[in-house]
Amino acid sequence: MSALFALLFCGALSAQDVISTKDGREIEAKVLEVGTEELVYKKWSNPDGPDYHILLSEVLQVRYENGEVETYGAPGTEAGMVRRFRGQVGGYDADLYFYSEYPEGTLYRDGTSLLVKGARVSPGAVLDPDLYDRWRTGESMRLWGMSTWLVGSAVVCTGLSMLRMPGEGATAALLSGGVLLLVGIPLHLSGNDMLEKVVGEQNARRKPGAAFAPSLDFGVQRHGIGFALNF
Repeated sequence: MSALFALLFCGALSAQDVISTKDGREIEAKVLEVGTEELVYKKWSNPDGPDYHILLSEVLQVRYENGEVETYGAPGTEAGMVRRFRGQVGGYDADLYFYSEYPEGTLYRDGTSLLVKGARVSPGAVLDPDLYDRWRTGESMRLWGMSTWLVGSAVVCTGLSMLRMPGEGATAALLSGGVLLLVGIPLHLSGNDMLEKVVGEQNARRKPGAAFAPSLDFGVQRHGIGFALNF
């Protein structure tokens, strides 16, 4: 019985679908139904909560927990070009990045990636410097949070499978895994929330229909000094 419960518990933890919308949101959910005009889902963070409905016209794509991807929005054909090469600035070896101008359109998030009209773009090229700093912080929080709760779920599953064994190993595993879950899940969600706010704020700062303006970023790289140019 405990082994069956462990299997169901671990399966529930990984059963996560991701809905990407055209306005830049990324919804972690469990998709219940895809109709001709709308999609019905439950929030992954609240599986016992109400059903939510979203029009398919607002959905860009759905990534299911089994790896399957369904795309509803037609991606644009334009994309910003990124060229990287080694060079020198002020006598220092540096990584130099040159970005062509990205097309107009709303930024939206796909995990820790940014897209404009279906084209993947570099966060460092399209985000304002202050928002890029927050983006990198959100990326780190999301990564560490996800890693922590995944390890925690594995430890909990191990503990559940050990319940019938003698000794206190099962209790220790359950307690340790529970702590990791309690730390990792909020950290993961906080990282996601920060990334969403960065995308929303960057979109709000730009005029509707405006392409990303050229910019020059200059700073110390890991191997010296470098700069990024968006032209």
